[in-house]
Amino acid sequence: MMASRKYDVVVCDHLMPGELGLDFLSRMSTLFPGTRRILVTGYMNPELISRSVALAGLSDCLLKPLKSEVIVEAVNKALKS
Repeated sequence: MMASRKYDVVVCDHLMPGELGLDFLSRMSTLFPGTRRILVTGYMNPELISRSVALAGLSDCLLKPLKSEVIVEAVNKALKS
């Protein structure tokens, strides 16, 4: 889907079938540097979060469980940066 059209923001979970979200977002940062990236994870690991933000150039890293308003706020913040 990323190759077929431009996306301003991509939000994905860290645990996905076949590929970790961090690996996917890192690859997207190289292929589509203008697309903002947000990672969603259930792991409360400050080292993972810090490394993820730096490695994939994340706009945000959100911890589950979360409300839809939190996702909307993160996307809006990413679009403004």
